[in-house]
Order: sequence, then C-alpha cells, then structure tokens
Amino acid sequence: MTGPLDGYKVLDLSWGVAGPLVAMLFADYGADVIKIEPPGGDPFRKLPAYAVWNRGKRSLTLNLKTAPGREILYRMLRGADVLIETWSAGVGERLGLDYTHVAPRFPQLIHCAISAYGQPGMDREHRGYEALVQAMSGLCQEQPGFRDGPNFLFFPVASYGAAFNAAIGVVAALYHRGSSGRGCRVETSMAGGALASLALQTAWAEHPSANLVTPSHSSAPGKGAPTADAYRCADGRYLYIHTGARGSFERLCKLIGCDAAEFPGYYPAHFVGHPEQAARFRPLVEKAFASRPMLEWAALLQHEDIAVGPCLEPGEMLQHEQALANELSFHLHDPQLGPLTQVGLTIKFGASPGEVRGAAPAAGRDNDEILLSLGYSADQIDHLRRNGIL
Repeated sequence: MTGPLDGYKVLDLSWGVAGPLVAMLFADYGADVIKIEPPGGDPFRKLPAYAVWNRGKRSLTLNLKTAPGREILYRMLRGADVLIETWSAGVGERLGLDYTHVAPRFPQLIHCAISAYGQPGMDREHRGYEALVQAMSGLCQEQPGFRDGPNFLFFPVASYGAAFNAAIGVVAALYHRGSSGRGCRVETSMAGGALASLALQTAWAEHPSANLVTPSHSSAPGKGAPTADAYRCADGRYLYIHTGARGSFERLCKLIGCDAAEFPGYYPAHFVGHPEQAARFRPLVEKAFASRPMLEWAALLQHEDIAVGPCLEPGEMLQHEQALANELSFHLHDPQLGPLTQVGLTIKFGASPGEVRGAAPAAGRDNDEILLSLGYSADQIDHLRRNGIL
C-alpha cells in the first residue's frame, strides 16, 4: 500500500526522540527511510519506545568519523530528498556534513536540523535534555503536581513538539521545492517545541501585564475546582469530570444526591470567588464517587450527559473501542520483542493512506542491500566491515 510520501527518500541520522519520530512519520506515509546509526547501533535502542520510533525503516550502520563512512553518505545524498540530524553544535562542521558544506553539492536536499535550543544559541553551553528544556521554557512551572514547586512532565512534550514542528517544516520545504527546484535548511528545536506546546498562554498576550507576568493558576488534583477534577472511585481507579455549564452541574448534583440551589456560586466559573462553597461541595463528590467502581460511574455520568473521562492506564486506550474503530492501534510482530500493540496512523487520507511497513530493524540489517545498490561490491563491503566502517 502506497502513501502520500511514496517516492521520497529520507536519511535519518538523528537519535533521541524528536528526530526518529519525524522519520517514523515519513516512513508510515510512504517514504523510504534509512536509519543511519553508528556501528553497534543507536544508543537509544535500549529504550522500549525504539520499536515504535524506528518502525518501517531500513538500517545502515556507518562510522561517519571516517572518510570512507562519509563517502558512503555522500553517495546516498545524491538520491536523497531529506536529511534529518540532531547533532550538537559543531558536530556537523567537524564532519563536513553541515548545511554549508552539503548544500552546494546537493542543492535538491532538504536538510532538517533539530537542536535543543536553536542555532545560534545555547547548545554549546547547555545540554539538550528534555527536563532541562522543560525547566527553561516554563513547562515545569505550568504543570501542577502533588507537591509545591515546578514539576517535570515525564511525557516528553518538548521533544514531541519539536518533532511535529519539523515534520510540518519538511513537508512545506518539499512543497516549495516543487516550484523552485531547490532544497533548503529546515531548523527547529526542543525549546521551540516546548513553547509551541505553551501556545495556549499566548492567548493572554493582549493583556500581558495582567496575565503573562503572573504565576500559573494550574492546580494539583484536589486543590482546584471541584467541578473539574479527578476523583478516586471504589475500585481505586480515577475518573475526571468537567461540568462546564449550569445544566451539567445541576445533573451532577442530582446524581450524587445534593441540591444545586445550595451552591449558587458555581456558575459561571467553577466556584471562582466562592471558595467556601467549593470546599463544601468537594466532599460530597468524593463520597459519592467512592461508593461505586470507576467504569460504573463513567457509564452513569455519560448517560446523564455529564462530561467525564475515565483515567486509563498507559496503553489501555489502545484497546478502547474508540481507538479500534478508528484504527488508531494495530498489532505487529517485532523480531526482538515479540507481539506488540502500537499506535497506528493518526492522520487519515482518503487516497494513498500509508501503512506501517514493519518493525524497527536490527542495527545494520540492511547494510549489504543498501551498499550494493550504491555500487559497492561484496568484497568492498567485507573490507568496510573488517575496518570498522560498518
């Protein structure tokens, strides 16, 4: 089955989260993606998520610190459309593979660079770890937790934001190349991904003195509005409710056995300005939800048209009827890990829909096939392997 990116060739020289995820999206939607990793394999192979980020790709191990290794890459660039890299500052220049060196030889190439903070910038002084970027971007301050102070989001928001920014940038550059005939450099960063994830806050920019300079108003569970919070049920599982209008609040009150008229300060803003009423209302909800299992409460709330979200365990959504109906999950066999359930293709196309074309490859699985296609003989490939190039 072909996809909308069928016919494009992508060289994935990245590691970490953001770059491999971009390349995975291109592979899912039809591109021929070759993962180029050092001899011995990508250091991120030890992470279980590797099996997702690198699915559908081919793998070539290559020592780019050697002249023969770089020559192999140059041969590959002749027919490539996109190069994706996540090198630290100065690495590309030392290898002679930065955009300044590559663009004159391969003017058709889209060179996608994903850094921690952007170039020019702080990459030489500051490590590009997810937690550090989140801290500097303000994401940790915005995230509530069960303790005071900034909290790290274990979900890698900065990396995922950078990945989707890069994917949009590369597709736009390919579209522009169709009319101009020339490639270009596409650059984004984890810091940019984090700030893109904070885009909701830019809605306050019309009144910066009143909003942007004040601390976050996010609240930890049990400390915010009792009508928009998570509650523990009889079986120890949680659900999240959000009664955003008077009607749903009144239906919730009826369901848990209290009188909405006793809480006139609820509407229109979840008891804002009425902390005493909020403090009286919360224990009623807690006691009610503690009386039945989570799924039973979820069904009751849905029946009464009260917004509810069951708090599922990670991966549980992949088995949910909604995900299955929309083909958001699928099963494949990984040679290393066995049967896996993964997230499917989340963008749907009426024509050329794309597909997951296989599990993540073993390091260097496609060395011989790729090098033979570049004109290397079997003897030359053996020589490269013996000398640590592959």
